[in-house]
Amino acid sequence: MMWIQLFILFFGIVLSQKDCTHVDSVEGYYDLSPLFDQTIEKIVVNTGTLKMEKIHTLSVCGKRALSCTGCSSPGYCIAVKAGTKLNSNDCVGQFSAVTSLTNGAEGVELFYGNGYENQFGYVKILCDPLATSLVSGISIDSTDLKTGFKVTIRSPAACLRSSGGGLFIFFIILLVSLSLYFLIGIAIRKYKLHKEGLDIIPQRAFWGSLPSYIKDGFIFVKNGLSK
Repeated sequence: MMWIQLFILFFGIVLSQKDCTHVDSVEGYYDLSPLFDQTIEKIVVNTGTLKMEKIHTLSVCGKRALSCTGCSSPGYCIAVKAGTKLNSNDCVGQFSAVTSLTNGAEGVELFYGNGYENQFGYVKILCDPLATSLVSGISIDSTDLKTGFKVTIRSPAACLRSSGGGLFIFFIILLVSLSLYFLIGIAIRKYKLHKEGLDIIPQRAFWGSLPSYIKDGFIFVKNGLSK
């Protein structure tokens, strides 16, 4: 099972990403870091007999420190106020995961879980390249405790960034494949065949001759084009 461990290790290194940068395997990637220091707040006013305010406060990817009760490292809080009196300030959840949107939509969805009394929430951040601010169009779509709080935000930070397309993926696969080839080959030759020194390199003669093969290939192509 050693080769599986090596594959996981090197694949993880090659595709390692910055905090809360969600790599979308084919189209590109999303980088939410411009939103880390933003204050995202939405006030919902209850117009009933008892006028109350619910203040939804969000920290994108949990990067801003929020203060509320009910969970460690809160990333989504809801405070309930009656006038100037604060009735409660509960944690909906701490940041847990980020995924790209499906069905052709451009943007990401953040999940916040393990909140006070098992509350949780979803924050959908839609790409809006024409937005005049980093955060706009905040709406509270659902406050159902069974299905979770659902919030939608529009931001230019949630627009897909190019990562080189198919060429990028090709080089990633090539790098991973070569890394696995050498690691597994070296491990087999060293620990199973008991080779030492440069002899642990798999197909050593071929790799030593590779520069001359490449040179011959260029000369062949050059001569073919000059005819």
